[in-house]
Amino acid sequence: MIDHKIAKIDLTSVDPSVQMESRSGLEFSKSLKKQRWKAAVTWVTMKNDTAKSLFADLVAMQGKHGQGALRLPLLNQHPNMSGTITTDGQWPAGATQIYISGFNGEFSKGGTFNIAGHSKLYMIVSQNENVITFAPALRKTVNNAEINYTTPTLAVRKNSDDTPWNMVRVNGQLNSEFIEVLD
Repeated sequence: MIDHKIAKIDLTSVDPSVQMESRSGLEFSKSLKKQRWKAAVTWVTMKNDTAKSLFADLVAMQGKHGQGALRLPLLNQHPNMSGTITTDGQWPAGATQIYISGFNGEFSKGGTFNIAGHSKLYMIVSQNENVITFAPALRKTVNNAEINYTTPTLAVRKNSDDTPWNMVRVNGQLNSEFIEVLD
């Protein structure tokens, strides 16, 4: 876990598709169903002794080769939700709606969550009683799995082999770009 205070994160949804045009001019589009998140992270300015620890964590990722996890700095994403929430029953890969149980309240539109057994980060689109709609579609089947909505994480690898550290006398500033790792 890359667990240092994040000052800023630019989160981008990357959802590749293929576009084609027929000889008659009809246009076709097909989703590749490979949505992933990109995250450009800037950590808070910190004393170099602290920055050194973060720098070591980033270097240990071995450029694009290694993997890590980011905890998003979005505090209290779902203030009107409580309980130990699980998916209600089995839901196949590709589903964008699931029934949930064990909750009190309501998810916040745009809030994120993880599902046990998945490294994927999902985003709430809507909730209608015990049915949530989310994006992207499930990457794999879930069966009565717990939903982590209080401290969701983003499984990542670096988007570059370079790991810069901007050292200034006493303080250091680090930033890096990541892409979600799909399991």
